[in-house]
Amino acid sequence: MAADVLYTPVNLLGVVAELNLPGQANRVLWMLMEQQEAGGRCVFQQAKLAEKLGISRSSITVALAALDTARLVYRPDGGYKSYQLNPMISGYRTPADAWDAIEAMNPDDRLDDDHFITNYKTRLAGQNAARDDRRRRTLLSIAG
Repeated sequence: MAADVLYTPVNLLGVVAELNLPGQANRVLWMLMEQQEAGGRCVFQQAKLAEKLGISRSSITVALAALDTARLVYRPDGGYKSYQLNPMISGYRTPADAWDAIEAMNPDDRLDDDHFITNYKTRLAGQNAARDDRRRRTLLSIAG
């Protein structure tokens, strides 16, 4: 079966460069984009994704968490077998399909929002502060 040629409405390179994603997140994102169905759905188990990329499953988990924080990849069913690309970077069969998906988006998730990068950095800082606080509390409970 021949692969579908998909139309992607946004050039992602500039956004990814500004996000400065950690670790293997870029590789995971590109693999998901390569394997997506029309509309941005990706069916991949984390273990299979790790094997295909030659990295650990924990690296996949960290990468997917970073992509979720960046609002580039979602887990629509809360599970670990399917992922959904942000509609603005998903591939579509027609520009009209892309436009319909983008119009249905949460405005905060749009990559063309003037505050998208700032909002990402704010979310990331909040997550880092919460992680540091959990670590600090764990260390205090061990020491005490």
